[in-house]
Amino acid sequence: MQHGSDIILLLDGSYRIRYISPSVLRVTGVPPEMLLDQVLLEKLHPDDQAAALTFLDSGISRPGFMGQLEVRILHAEGSWLDVEAFCSNQLQNPMVEGIVINARDITDRKMLEARLVAQANHDPLTNLPNRKHFMTLLDQALLPDHDGQPGLMAILFLDLDGFKQVNDRLGHACGDELLQTMVARLHEWAGVGVTPARLGGDEFTVLVEPAHDGSNVQRLARDLQDILDRPYLIAGNVINMSPSIGIGYGVPGYDQADDVLKRADTAMYQAKAQRRPLRRRDD
Repeated sequence: MQHGSDIILLLDGSYRIRYISPSVLRVTGVPPEMLLDQVLLEKLHPDDQAAALTFLDSGISRPGFMGQLEVRILHAEGSWLDVEAFCSNQLQNPMVEGIVINARDITDRKMLEARLVAQANHDPLTNLPNRKHFMTLLDQALLPDHDGQPGLMAILFLDLDGFKQVNDRLGHACGDELLQTMVARLHEWAGVGVTPARLGGDEFTVLVEPAHDGSNVQRLARDLQDILDRPYLIAGNVINMSPSIGIGYGVPGYDQADDVLKRADTAMYQAKAQRRPLRRRDD
């Protein structure tokens, strides 16, 4: 136990550390003697302290209670470590007279989980939210407002005219570089409340919330059109690429995500068919 990778702690009824295993030095870089008689909660991330206190208060009232929680503790170098802690209330046990905690560092596991979640929700080429994640964001944007007052949100639906020809003529590597360059311009343009996403291929969406009014969204779309209309220099080739943009509006608490996306999609195809850069659809 003393040579394991887990950290073993013994707390008294005030949650002060009465014993901590030498392995804490290897895991956190902090010598065990510096932690003795310290209140454990004060060593946790500020955002975790309230939940940890509730957990311990609940367990201390039940002799023999066993439970598990995840918290963050500070490493000597200033970073926060994710820790999985297994707790057992042995205050009534005359052989122990304390709360026993077995804690292990799960930082690498949490980082891997976060990467997997990011990969599942983001397009690998552009790192924008993918279709699945965008629809989740759209669903959230359409939840009823807290005050019950209907607001307005909007979607810009973009399709790059002639993108297939770029792939056919210059190859997919150039096509990918073109998309990445376009996304860099998207990020330059996007402000607060504006979330771009890639649905797939050369189809992109932009969530605007709140939209305030239609004229504001129209202005945003025109600004975006101007930015994306600028020539692209890709692998020594000057490429002129113009998007067709459609706008779909939605009212939180009243509209469904699929319906708003369909409006924007329809408006985009109408703009493309009529060779117009921008078209609005409200119905």
